[in-house]
Amino acid sequence: MAEKSLSRGKIVSEAFLLIDEKGLDNFSLRQVASILNVQVSSLYNHIRNEHDLLLEVAKRAATMYTDYIADVVKGKERDKAAFDAGDAFWKFIKDHQYLYELIIDPKWVGDPEFDKALERFVEPIFVILEQYGVKDKDAIEHMLIAMRIVTHGFSSLEVIGAFDNCSVNTTESYHMMIQCVIDMMKKLGNKD
Repeated sequence: MAEKSLSRGKIVSEAFLLIDEKGLDNFSLRQVASILNVQVSSLYNHIRNEHDLLLEVAKRAATMYTDYIADVVKGKERDKAAFDAGDAFWKFIKDHQYLYELIIDPKWVGDPEFDKALERFVEPIFVILEQYGVKDKDAIEHMLIAMRIVTHGFSSLEVIGAFDNCSVNTTESYHMMIQCVIDMMKKLGNKD
């Protein structure tokens, strides 16, 4: 009975939830099959292999992230949008650490299917840069790097407890770094 209602979408959804909750180290096709109450071999009627399934989960996670950040910045003035985007990124990594790890897994580099999903991944950053008037191609690249280093670097280190013994409020530290990025965008966009 369960096999008849099995679909690619249902398999991807269960894998997505499993990875979000337990991480890649605790993920297997056998677990997905067990959750769906089917044999592992039944999954292969809908997916090519584990790589194919993980790619679909990574694409779905990248889309979820992009939609989440886009919703947070929508309609806000530029400084508020930049701060809120930074905070939303931080929250996304805290809430979905394992999905984020899947999104940034180097195995997807150069995969044309994932590249399509990843194009949207940086869209919210481009929206913010546009609000600051950053148009120079090199300046845009510098800002993409700066924004990703601040948000990814801080969030990734915090998730593993790197700041647990700090005596200062690390949220303040993070917001100070975001302010530095905002100041840099203002300078590069020549807008105060």
